Amino acid sequence: MTPAHRPAGSSGRRRAAALLVAALAVGGVAGGGSVLALRTTAATTSAASSATAGTGTGGASGTTGSPVWWGGRGGWTEGGLGGVSGTSGSTDGTTSGTTSGASGGTTSGTTTSPTSTQLTGLVRIDSTLTDGEAAGTGMVLTADGRVVTNHHVVEGATSIRVTVMSTGRTYTATYVGGDATADVAVLQLQGASGLTPVTFAASAATTGQSVTAVGDAQGESTLTAAPGTVTALAQEIDVQGDDGTTHHLSGLVELAADIVPGDSGGAVYDAAGQVVAMNVAASSGTRDVTGYAIPAATVRQVVDEVVAGRASDTVALGYDGYLGVGLASDGSTTVYGVVAGGPVDGSGLAAGDTVTSVDGTSVSSGDQLRAAVTAHRPGDRVALTWTAPDGTTGSATVVLGTAPIA
Repeated sequence: MTPAHRPAGSSGRRRAAALLVAALAVGGVAGGGSVLALRTTAATTSAASSATAGTGTGGASGTTGSPVWWGGRGGWTEGGLGGVSGTSGSTDGTTSGTTSGASGGTTSGTTTSPTSTQLTGLVRIDSTLTDGEAAGTGMVLTADGRVVTNHHVVEGATSIRVTVMSTGRTYTATYVGGDATADVAVLQLQGASGLTPVTFAASAATTGQSVTAVGDAQGESTLTAAPGTVTALAQEIDVQGDDGTTHHLSGLVELAADIVPGDSGGAVYDAAGQVVAMNVAASSGTRDVTGYAIPAATVRQVVDEVVAGRASDTVALGYDGYLGVGLASDGSTTVYGVVAGGPVDGSGLAAGDTVTSVDGTSVSSGDQLRAAVTAHRPGDRVALTWTAPDGTTGSATVVLGTAPIA
């Protein structure tokens, strides 16, 4: 099948929005999202009505939506899988067996409870976003709490809580860095010690190999294991974000396994219980799920770059500085709104003003202003100047806050 997925932004380094609070709602944060932030778009279909006199039969399965990202920001979900089976008609056949296809719903695939060995080294990730919450899964890499997950699980997060499944203990996590194009992010648990990491397989996944995908399916706080098979390697998919941009992933492992919302960042184990890939997305042309995972070699490569502190066009390190303003949509430095309680709130800068310089360097476009701010880290002091609509000028020195993960 040829997936029709959706990306989460440009194929380059995703550092935009250092000035913004997601889709900024002036005077507050944007509207809340679901617990899983699995905000599906369209693609809900109705199951066919069917009722046979005397016996009654269930409705047919709903048809599929487009492929989806599982877990993480709502902007990463697209469409839903096929609807659940239709309910049974009445015994006299008078009741319709119609049901609706569930947007972002589950499928009929087989899942089980993970073994204690499969749970060891896995974590549940709960991200607080500027516009809701997100949930996903991750893998422990070191005894002192280094964790890897999908970038989209923590994108837009202002705070992150991570629960180690084998112990039940919850930690605050910080963002070390990641690669949005590869969809890999590295976190550090605060105050962690004595954790048991996952074990990566020495060999890459192979076609026909039996595997088990484990993750926080549906964000139910208990992990689920989905046995399956590797059906193809080196696969490419496109995933579209809510903003219409397209993100391309390549080199993926394709799986016939019941991967569902919340599984993002979870482990794909081989028969020996070693990690060969990390869950990232799923799609379906029928009620049988086609899953996608990032090969372990790719995951480890990104982790190595982040840990070594090697930033690049795709690898970003740590948090950006944050002004707490929204800019006009015309590409200028005109302020659309100021975030209440943000770094510039109370400085005199207000909606309608146009920022003219940062630390003495002139800025005339939104991109220049973003670049000037992202060159700094949280806690840095920066000098701003601006011009008000009436032509008067203003200036202030502000302490940058911490931007949501970009």
